[in-house]
Amino acid sequence: MTHRYQFKVVDRSLKDLMGNDLPFGGKIILFGGDFRQVLPVVRNGTRAQMIEASFVRSPMWRHIRILRLRENMRLIDDNGFANFLLSVGNGNEPTISDQMIRLPTGMVIPSMADSSIEALIDQVFPSLSEHVGDGNFIVEREIITPLNEDVDRINNKVVEKFLGEGKTYYSFDYVPEGKRNLYQQEFLNSISTSGLPPHALTLKPGDNFIDAEVLIGHSRGNRVFLPRIPLKTTEDIKLPFEMVKKKFPVKLSFALTINKSLRQTIPHVCIYLPDHVQYCQVAAYACRVDHVDKVIYEACNPGLKKVVIFQGLQKCQSCNITNAVTAPTYHI
Repeated sequence: MTHRYQFKVVDRSLKDLMGNDLPFGGKIILFGGDFRQVLPVVRNGTRAQMIEASFVRSPMWRHIRILRLRENMRLIDDNGFANFLLSVGNGNEPTISDQMIRLPTGMVIPSMADSSIEALIDQVFPSLSEHVGDGNFIVEREIITPLNEDVDRINNKVVEKFLGEGKTYYSFDYVPEGKRNLYQQEFLNSISTSGLPPHALTLKPGDNFIDAEVLIGHSRGNRVFLPRIPLKTTEDIKLPFEMVKKKFPVKLSFALTINKSLRQTIPHVCIYLPDHVQYCQVAAYACRVDHVDKVIYEACNPGLKKVVIFQGLQKCQSCNITNAVTAPTYHI
């Protein structure tokens, strides 16, 4: 979900452009989202800071009219699973010791250290070596996990299962001229942060990767050749210097983070949960599929998953105006 300050920037810009002091310059704005699934990301933030960053905490929220979707079209043939997701998302699923929820037994692979990742890959990509050239088989399957480091680890393990010799591509990492003698090349290569690809990328024939489309500029909508892109670290990454990474712009996509997989319907999904997650993330992961039989969790305890419970956000709605108030007993 988007940080509420970004909506504030859009509001002020439209007011300035339209010369109108009404919210968003008097323009009708359509928002879409589900607070049950993903809260705004606040780096190293507390649960209170994440809630405070939500749009419902903005003064503009009182001008928003909510139109609710009543039926889960993905799960129209599986009402039981749809109700389970609603129960988890609303924070109504029974807890154990206030920190655990029980996942359906048939959806869980017990954790067995590194071997559990192998079992997860075999579940979602059965007989992978026999489907190397089958694009439909690959794109209908995905492993989803919260952290980028787990995404890279899973992608590398999947690549190892492909037959043939792989080709490894390395990035060229450097810092501005005045600081180049302060940091060893090996240290720069070891830095892995959100928004930057890993230093080494190994590809084999048949690998699945993210296909990006050019949206603006003279090459919009066309396929173009980009041998490498210089990527810079962003200001919110806590490094004492700016680093530039030149890299072949390809990322494997056998595994994705939950934010990257949003707005997709994936027929066969495995969900790797090696650590604590939020209620909303459990629901968001499972929402990628259209039937309960197509989602499998790998949890740190059989059938159980430790969660972080958030103080919730309750939305009160009248005919035309909705207001946000604190609801201590709700979970997001």
